[in-house]
Order: sequence, then structure tokens, then C-alpha cells
Amino acid sequence: MKVEKKEEELTANDRLVLVSVGYTGCRWCTTMDDGTYANPDIVSYLNSNYICIKVDKNLHPQVDHILSTTVQAMIGTSNWPLTVILTPDLKPFVGAGFLPPDRFMNALTNINNKWINARSEVVTEADRVFHALHEYSKMDTSIRIDKTESSEWIDLVFDAIVNGVGECERSFDSEFGGFHGNEKSQESFKFIRPGTLQMLMLIGYGLKLNEVSSRARVMLNKTVESILDRALFDHVEGGFFRAVNPSFELPIFEKSIVDQAQLTAMLCDISRNLEESEDGNARSELQHRIRESVERTMDYCMSELRSLNGLFVVGQDSDSALPYGGDAGQIQEGAYYVFPQWEIQLVCGGDHSMEYKCLQMVYGVSMDGNMKGEIGSLYEGANLLYRIKSNAHVANLLQIESSQVEEYATRARNRLKECRRSRPKPVLDTLTLTSANGMMVCALMKAASLVPSRRKEYCKGAELVAELIWKNAVVIDPNNSVNVLDIARVIYEDGVDSELEWVPGIGEDCAWIVSAFLDLYESEVDDGDIAQKSVWLSRAIQVQTYLDRKYFSDSLGGYLWGDQSDKTLFVMGKRCYDSEEPCVTSQTALNLIRLHSISNDALYLKRFEKIMISHGKVLLKATLSMPSLLSAAIVSLDKHELETRINADTQ
Repeated sequence: MKVEKKEEELTANDRLVLVSVGYTGCRWCTTMDDGTYANPDIVSYLNSNYICIKVDKNLHPQVDHILSTTVQAMIGTSNWPLTVILTPDLKPFVGAGFLPPDRFMNALTNINNKWINARSEVVTEADRVFHALHEYSKMDTSIRIDKTESSEWIDLVFDAIVNGVGECERSFDSEFGGFHGNEKSQESFKFIRPGTLQMLMLIGYGLKLNEVSSRARVMLNKTVESILDRALFDHVEGGFFRAVNPSFELPIFEKSIVDQAQLTAMLCDISRNLEESEDGNARSELQHRIRESVERTMDYCMSELRSLNGLFVVGQDSDSALPYGGDAGQIQEGAYYVFPQWEIQLVCGGDHSMEYKCLQMVYGVSMDGNMKGEIGSLYEGANLLYRIKSNAHVANLLQIESSQVEEYATRARNRLKECRRSRPKPVLDTLTLTSANGMMVCALMKAASLVPSRRKEYCKGAELVAELIWKNAVVIDPNNSVNVLDIARVIYEDGVDSELEWVPGIGEDCAWIVSAFLDLYESEVDDGDIAQKSVWLSRAIQVQTYLDRKYFSDSLGGYLWGDQSDKTLFVMGKRCYDSEEPCVTSQTALNLIRLHSISNDALYLKRFEKIMISHGKVLLKATLSMPSLLSAAIVSLDKHELETRINADTQ
């Protein structure tokens, strides 16, 4: 944890340390801020008895990772807002998620009383947790191989592919698509991990593995159909919501730029890799729906999530003011996005208009509302567009052409879009993070290949963002133009000269810069759309060199979650988990393969192989912990060899 400036104060005051981790777009973080932390009694008690530190997880994800891991180990779950209490020497011993004022005050009082009256028990528990954290950070995840046969790591990839598909099947929801978390209740939300879908795509469409590929395609296709058709996608303005309930009917209304970028890139890859032997009409229809969703998502990002200088902000909150009625002005989650039936009828020209009829039938609009489940009762009478019937089905019912259904429904959606934009908008988190903008460069370049009519626009946007990253987030040695000295976590308009606080970057920032620059260099668009492609390769190599120097651990065989020279983090280790985005090791593994393919430099291949050896246990025992690393391994190997070996083993 970065509390270096307060170290003397902590020791001198002999107080416990309370750390609250959250972010702007988190509705429960906002709820706790407005309720619990605004309570004058709680504020007074905290100021008298604790040293309080507030951490934005987007600015300091390495701190969030350490504390989230700690709380997960202590109580079995971890989410935001995250509250952790530590001893004055920064050893965590208790943690929790959201707490209302009464429970929070009781917890604060009990913990502080124990610190005063039974300190030895607290110290013993804190030492135990601290020791466990250090042991976890040094955990050996490698496989033992004969050094004379360093290619033996390839054998584990064969098993990991089969294991990965099997792990997916155990949590797959065959009815609605997507994957269950640890809790399979009807109210537990599904968070889409693009890395898992990318892995299934490579296995299902990139390889011909008899029944293994077939099983992967079933899960991928069902999930992609739900992503495109149901309530994870905003059918009015475009873009993807943060998560969705098991039946894909009720989302968490937050929108994150990380989700927009990764889901867009994943959908572009799927469209390009669709198996040609499938039914041509079905393939064409799916590709059309993917292309439409990608284009509308990029429209949303460029109109709503782009700052004045062309960079992309973190995301959009889920809450906003109710636009009308007796509760007008009150803040409610999803208020910006949902419509009562009467408003849809009014906007679309009445219940007898073809625009309303097509919209109502395709998207299931009703007087009672279409948002179901226990949480959906909060939205009684409200409708959120999600597809329940195909255009062909509605066309048959109305005795018109399928293309006419799409035309009428599109007009209706556009009318709702204009209506919605007159409402109070959800707040934006205006941070412009380096890693997220690197992801958006990758998404824009893939979208440029998928949507030829928008190619020049997307390429121009991608190159602008990449130039701003290079100019304002990358610090070059004034005495050596090829030596990168530092990377920023936040991209400011004034770059390194900004008067705002410099926030050091992390490994993920470097990895996504490299990915973005390589996508510009390797782009399939005309040379005229991206100027001086070779410059982007040179810059990618410079940043990769910096990443290796600052974050790669030879002893652990992977990239650390913090700078190796940073002494203010109380524990250091490598992260072996791909969450909503790939960890630095997984993303860099793919970059290393690409750099080796381009340059034929054996150093990149050697480092990649070391990563694979060092993470062998993870891939074998818990493949879905690092699906993006398995994807990198699949890309690195000869397809024919993989197919021959796995098909023989699964006969």
C-alpha cells in the first residue's frame, strides 16, 4: 500500500488504519459515501480513532489487488466498496464490503476496543494474515521439466485445452448462455470475461479438434447470441453494461470503457474466425449482428466516453435522476435507460404505428414492464429493450418482409435515443487511464477491419489516441531517445508537465501500450490509413524493454503486480488471474509471441517459454484462472500439431 507519507504519523498515533477502496462508477461505493461516510457520528469516531485512507481502484489497482486478495482469503468474497483495517505497521487483519451506517459503526467500535484491550490477539491475527500473504505471493506455480527438453511445456497445453473446455462446461448456463459464478442463485449476476470467450473462440473456430472444438462452439455461440440480443447490450444507444442477471434480462447499468473495448475486440475476432463450413445463412446473419453491435458500440464510445482531446474516459455511472413524475430528481439506478410502455407508444407514434408494433414485438415491451426477478421489482412497469423474437418471426406475424421489421425497429430505437438524451445523464468517471486507452486502440483497429465504411474514421481515432499515449504517458530519457524512463497510469492533456499528481503506471499499462502499437503496425488496413507503421513497431519494442526491466521477475518467471523497486507495497508477487481483463503476464505473453514473429529475436521466445513453464500448474489445475495465457499458448503453437495430438487423445 502506498502510505509512505503517513508512516511516521501512523506509528506516532498508534492508531489502526482504515482503507476504503472504490471507484466513481460503483453505485454501492457512492451509496456508502453518501450514507455511511457522511454520517457525522461515524466521521467523528473515525477521525478520533483511525487513520483513514481512500483509494481509487482505477488509480492504484495494485493496492486493490493486494487488499482484495486478502479479504477474499479471509471471508471468501470480495467486492467494492472494499473496507480493510490494518495495524499501524500496515498488516491487514479484518475486511468487509458494503456496510450500512449502523453495522459499520458497531464494527468500528468493536475492532477499536479490541485493539485497545486485547492488542496481542489483533497482532497475532495480523501477523498470521501477513505471513499467509507473503507465502501466497511466492507460491510456486511452475512445472518441473528437463532443462535439456525445454519444449516439454508444450505437452501441458494439450491437457489445458481439454481441461479449459471442461471447466467452462461445469459453469456454463445452457439455457441462457454465459457462465455462473460461485453462487448459482437467480439473483447472482454474470460478469462476462472476454478472455474466456477468446479462449473458446480459438479452440472452437481456430482449431479442428473433433468433439472438443464442437463443445467450445456450443458455449461460445450461445453466449455471444445472448450478449448481442439480450440486456447486456444497450439496444438504444449501443455499448455494453457491466453485468447481467442469469437470464440476461436485467443488467447492472454501469458502463466501463474496459468492457466496451474488450467485448468489441472479441466480437471482431469471432466474426473473422467463424468456421466456413457452417451454414452460410446462419454465419452471415451472426456476422451481420456482430458488425452492427460493434459499430453501435464504437459510436457510443466516441460520442459519450471520449474526452475533448480524443482520449477515452473510464466509464459511465449506473445512477441518474428520475426524469419525471412525483419522484423526479431522485437518484435511481438505471433511470436513464428504462421506459414505461406509454412513453414508448408516445415517442413511436402510437400503439397502431408499425414502428411501435415492430419494436414491441421484437423487444418484448409490455405495460407491466419486462424487467424480471426479485431485483426487477424495483422497475415495475419499466421496459429495457432486449430481443425476444427474431425479425423473421415478427415479419411472419405482421405479414411484412424481415428487412421492413428491421427498418421500423431501427426508426423506433432512434426515436427512443433522442428521447433518452433529453434526460439527466449518468455521471462520467473522467479519468483517462493508459491501459484502457491502449485497449481502445486495439478495439478501433479491429473494428476498422470489420466495418470498411468506417475504416478511416476508426483508424484516425486509434492513431490519435496512440499518439497521445506516446506523447503524454511515456517518459523518454532526454539523453537516450530509445530508453523509456517511466509510464503514467493517467494520461493528462499536458503530459509530464501537468500540474496534476503524477500517478505511476503499472505493468498492465505497459502491456496494453505494446498491444496497441503492435496492432497499428500489423493492421490489415491500407498503409495510407496508418502513417509510418514502422514507427509503431519501434515504440512497441521500447515499451516492452521497459516493461521487462521494471516488472519481470526471473525468479518467479512472470510479471509482478508492482514495480520491483517500489518499497511502499507491503507485499510483492506475480498475479496468476485474468479477471475482467488479462493480467500483465497473460497479455504480455501474447505480445512476446507477436514480437518474436515480427523480429525473429530469440529473446522474446525465451521469455515467453519461461512464462509458460512458470505458470504450468495454473494452466493444468485451474485453466480458467488464466484463459488469456492459454490463448497465447495456442497462438504460439503449430495448429496441425495441436489438432493431431488432441484428436488422437480424445478418440
